[in-house]
Amino acid sequence: MSSLNGMTNKYYFICPGNSLFVNCIYDFITIHRLFISNDIPELIKEAKEGSAAAQKCLFDQFADKMMLVCRRYVKSSEDAEELMLDGFYKFFKNLAAFNYQGDAGLYAWLKRIMINECLMFLCKKTVFTIVSETAAEELPLQEEALNNLSAAEIFR
Repeated sequence: MSSLNGMTNKYYFICPGNSLFVNCIYDFITIHRLFISNDIPELIKEAKEGSAAAQKCLFDQFADKMMLVCRRYVKSSEDAEELMLDGFYKFFKNLAAFNYQGDAGLYAWLKRIMINECLMFLCKKTVFTIVSETAAEELPLQEEALNNLSAAEIFR
């Protein structure tokens, strides 16, 4: 393990162009091993603690599936990608409140977040026209359509 100023389990890199700025990156090798071994509970734990590497691994694990979910609701791939990213933002923002009870629960929660994002997008996108009472009275009513309905169909 690399050590700087007595701290272990962290790697430190000098950012290009600014020799005074030191960026701490958590032990990516350990996180990568968790990703390879598909240890989702440990990745969730690390992500809850703020590990950007664990968050990226979770994103990589679920991004393709969630993109397909978003594409079912939104036809534009650009909109679907934006909604997926917004959904993952909400997922990571609320991850601390999530109680991991299995992969299926995690997948269902993440999928529900994506669906809600898509539905909110579609609601905002849909334009409703407000019609005044007098204008509504002037709209033609299809009398024959009402006459063809049975009582059972009307009272459903």
